[in-house]
Amino acid sequence: SEALDTVRASERLAIAGNADLNDSLRVVVSTLNAYNLGAEEAGRISDVLFTTVKNGQTTLPELASQLSQVTGTAATLNIPFETLTAAIAALTATGTPTAQAVTQINAVLTNLLKPSKEAEEVASDLGIAFGAQAVQSRGLETVLADVEKATGGNAETMAQLFGSAEALRAVFPLTGNAAQAFADNIRDAENAAGATEEAFSKMADAVGLSNQRVINALRATFIEAGEYVSAGQPIVMMHDPADVWIEAKMKETKIAELAVGQPVAVHVDARPDIAYRGHVAVIGHAATNQFALLPNPNPSGNFTKITQRIPVRIAIDHGPKTALSPGMMVEVAVDTTVTPAASDGRGPAGGNRAARAQPPASAS
Repeated sequence: SEALDTVRASERLAIAGNADLNDSLRVVVSTLNAYNLGAEEAGRISDVLFTTVKNGQTTLPELASQLSQVTGTAATLNIPFETLTAAIAALTATGTPTAQAVTQINAVLTNLLKPSKEAEEVASDLGIAFGAQAVQSRGLETVLADVEKATGGNAETMAQLFGSAEALRAVFPLTGNAAQAFADNIRDAENAAGATEEAFSKMADAVGLSNQRVINALRATFIEAGEYVSAGQPIVMMHDPADVWIEAKMKETKIAELAVGQPVAVHVDARPDIAYRGHVAVIGHAATNQFALLPNPNPSGNFTKITQRIPVRIAIDHGPKTALSPGMMVEVAVDTTVTPAASDGRGPAGGNRAARAQPPASAS
């Protein structure tokens, strides 16, 4: 049940954020693990991630591939996930790529987790609390604000505190031109409850929802981790009830009498009360034995002549298509006395099957 809750929250995040289920599930689960949270927190994590994408210049796939590099350090310092992602949103909004923003924030946190001896001395001289204990008790945003106030934004002094150029690239914006955005993002993340569900509800009416949900459902249900599939192996059947046809297997000795456009009477075993009518739409180019999963190469050289079957697609002109289902048995009778307009009687074969003509269709 808890696993399903996580998948459900991740699916809504994927649809709301127009992302792949694998990406949203990966970032939600890795965050839950880093912060040692239960599956009941998946919804909150999803809301915060959606708000991060909304406020910053980042995407769920980017967060999925980069966020785990910093969540462990942030969790060690007891930095709320809301604060961490607010910093990422603030930095990416200034044009910093997600990967660089994560690297820069991780550098800041690493220097706070284990400050150098020089940094401790400078912080003592400035009269500010600096280090892991300060972050855990006062919060990252407060510690950064104290540093900016005490140093006056002096680059040399800040460099002595944070030690690396990567860390400074995050500290300067978060205490300078992006400081207000950082604070606003924290507030938005803390009040993000229901953000994913609201966006998901709006997307439910969008044209792209059905396609995204089909893709996500396939990956969540039909493809299991570690499963091997072969090239050309059927994985799922897709069927549009509004677009059905009949595929009849005609004897090759009757093909010469057929032409595209000839009328066809159709008898459906499951619906004998309905008189279906259609016409020959496509006559295949190859016998059905050429598409067999286990073809017979006849290595012995022995040969028995067997009349082959040619697939013929029949379009339905009269009768409810919604009453037909894939695999239904039908019988067809083609009126070969009708001569349609000039045609070579051939067309591309293939596509989905709506109903098969078994037993073999008759030609008259």
